[in-house]
Amino acid sequence: MNWLCNHLAAQTTAVITTVITTAITTARATALTAALTTALTGLTLQGCQQLQRRSTLFIYLVPPSDAAEVVSRKQLNKLWAPVIDAYRELEPNVQLELQVIPEAGIFEQLQRRNSHGLGPDLVIVNANQAMDLQQKGLLRPIPLSRSLAESIEPTALARVKTAEGLAALPLVWSPQLSCYNRSRIAKPPNTVSDLLSLAAGGHRIGISFDPAGLWWSAGALGAEKSLATLLSPSKQSLRPAERQALLGWMQWLQQTAMHPQVNIYANDLELTKALQRGQLDWIPCSSLSLKSLANSLGGKLGIALLPSGPGGGPSPNSRMRVLGFGPNSSARQFQAAKTLAELILNPLMQRYMSLSDTQALPVNRHAPPPVASSALLKTLVAAQRQFQQDAPLQRLSLSLSKQQQIRQVFSRELTPMMVGEISPAAATDNLIEKLRQR
Repeated sequence: MNWLCNHLAAQTTAVITTVITTAITTARATALTAALTTALTGLTLQGCQQLQRRSTLFIYLVPPSDAAEVVSRKQLNKLWAPVIDAYRELEPNVQLELQVIPEAGIFEQLQRRNSHGLGPDLVIVNANQAMDLQQKGLLRPIPLSRSLAESIEPTALARVKTAEGLAALPLVWSPQLSCYNRSRIAKPPNTVSDLLSLAAGGHRIGISFDPAGLWWSAGALGAEKSLATLLSPSKQSLRPAERQALLGWMQWLQQTAMHPQVNIYANDLELTKALQRGQLDWIPCSSLSLKSLANSLGGKLGIALLPSGPGGGPSPNSRMRVLGFGPNSSARQFQAAKTLAELILNPLMQRYMSLSDTQALPVNRHAPPPVASSALLKTLVAAQRQFQQDAPLQRLSLSLSKQQQIRQVFSRELTPMMVGEISPAAATDNLIEKLRQR
């Protein structure tokens, strides 16, 4: 076995060169190969010590319920091919089995399989859903080690932090920005006033009741801190100035919603489909929708940062995908899963993933995206910086169930205001009261 380990370590450089060179250009391959060799050789010597027999690592990929396109097994294997190939050299006797599981049925699926000791070893989900899964005992909490604290962005760790440690390991970011039809809008709006001017000029604007569809504008109207205070676990009372800021946001929402060229949708998926069908000209969107939109709109798809406003910059959301560890894994499977997680979170592999999948950005602070190679990546990085700036709203760690509860409150309390049945002042009072009661 020692001979095998030493031989495997010696072969790591050649294998990495082959994997990276076939995946990206020679220029990038040279830089990535040298840096990954040292990191993966160390992992090789750790992982190969445990290869006593063949085993399978089961991984569930859970796409968001509002994903604009269904992920096929072929697409999944293509996206993960470089990771899988590199992992095979670390753990040649461990087979990776990836399965796509719908978000709507993930709780029942995990409960049923975990109850029989057959749950997956790793689950790739959104951070807010991982919080719910861990609270229900369907994911194993991960201790926050010093190496994780030093390598992963603090904003990412805060999203999955629990009393027991981390609900899951951060994987990648998918920031929020704006998407528009370039054949109809020559210049994207820089401010919320510009956005309403576009609507006044006959351009069709879309917003949604999803938190991501509304909350970005709270920052632009100076109400982000007010909203964060209402949504915080402490449920503190608003100061007069904070209530006034919240009222100003409500007034803007009503003004915008009642404009004849502004259309309100239930969620991001409906917004995306409406832009694809040519029913809208501008929407707030997630980077997760960019491939689907590009397939439909081609060169007509434009992307830009969300508009700022009199209250400051926007307060965009950024979804985070995470790696959750199943509670049923044997000690050997758990170690194999940790080896895979370490590989994925390696700075150079994170950088490679952002090059191969331009919908996502690294969570490793030592893996700066190569913005010079792509105008799209440059825009995504700028959007992520907006998110990471002083953003009390986005620092809140909200589970999926809490977000759904908040969404129901927003929909119930703001709908009458947005159709003109009640005043923004009444809606402000109602929203404050209901959010305190939740």
